Amino acid sequence: MNARRILARTKRVIVKVGTTQITDNGQVSRPRIEALALALVELRKRNIEVLLVTSGAVSAGIAVVGLQAKKGLSIPYKQAAAAIGQTSLMQLYADVFSSHRVPCGQVLLTRDVMQNRERYMNASNTLLTLLKLGALPVINENDTMVVDEIKVGDNDRLAAMVAELVDADLLVLLSDVDGFYENWADPEQRRRVPHIQAVTKAVRAEAAAEGSKYSTGGMKTKLDAAEMCAARGIHMVLASGADPAILCGIIDGSDVGTFFEAGQPALRGRKHWLIHHLAPRGQLVIDDGARSAITLRGKSLLPGGISEVHGNFAAGDGVEIIGRDGTPLARGITNYGREDLVRIAGKKTSEIATILGAAPYEEVVHRDNLARI
Repeated sequence: MNARRILARTKRVIVKVGTTQITDNGQVSRPRIEALALALVELRKRNIEVLLVTSGAVSAGIAVVGLQAKKGLSIPYKQAAAAIGQTSLMQLYADVFSSHRVPCGQVLLTRDVMQNRERYMNASNTLLTLLKLGALPVINENDTMVVDEIKVGDNDRLAAMVAELVDADLLVLLSDVDGFYENWADPEQRRRVPHIQAVTKAVRAEAAAEGSKYSTGGMKTKLDAAEMCAARGIHMVLASGADPAILCGIIDGSDVGTFFEAGQPALRGRKHWLIHHLAPRGQLVIDDGARSAITLRGKSLLPGGISEVHGNFAAGDGVEIIGRDGTPLARGITNYGREDLVRIAGKKTSEIATILGAAPYEEVVHRDNLARI
């Protein structure tokens, strides 16, 4: 049975295009965006909701102001280029899609949107409302404002996050590669892999093979995106963006690119958010008893099971829970900041009020705010 047949049931798709798919000799290309528009409009004619994640803002800005796109360009200049480029890029998208009577809505995201539950829901509601209005959401990372702590870092991962925000059925990464290959480093033995059920260690090792031009960054982020989608029950296809018309072939089940199947059980809602988007600001090392309670019986984390506290965090921050051997076990939201937690770690719940003067919570991390890794 052709596993790709399930893509025919796609009702909501995220399409991500890289800078090379919409530029020509470093300049944003209107003909390429027109070709992309035709393909996306064709999907909409099939009653498929479409969201577009686009790169290219920095390149567009560099072209407008004539900056040298060299590796050493400083962060302020890149951010300034993005500010200029976002305007010109969005204007071009709006102009091209208006000829198809499709309004565009620009949405700029940073990672803190995903880490803050309230912002997460607001972003989700905005995107879903744009779809209800018949608009095309055009999404990019907010390069004008990002710093290391909030930067998504790559539009492949950003696209996977957007897929989660709107519960998409499919993410398509249109790239300058036409799929995932075995034997990357050997041109004579290289072979496209049409179907990957799970991103295993072996798959990652293949991508990182010595001599592969995709061993640093490029393919890694695509595999990260595939894993993120699989955890949410979303399929992904990595394919060449040379001709955007390939999108209809993907939906029809054509053997193009590499199909990453979402075959594993999907985490839903809050648990998925805790694992994939909560940024841990500290680590709690727990003893074997607490490890068993959390991993085998689904219990909350109590102060008595904590043997070490690392990091600087406040109540309400994310923490990673690890075993004594350093194995990551879970992530969650702590009810106590570092200062208080150092004082009550290893103590009985009944001792909290005596030590701190009050006992607002019995649990350090409640099971509703905890997700096992």
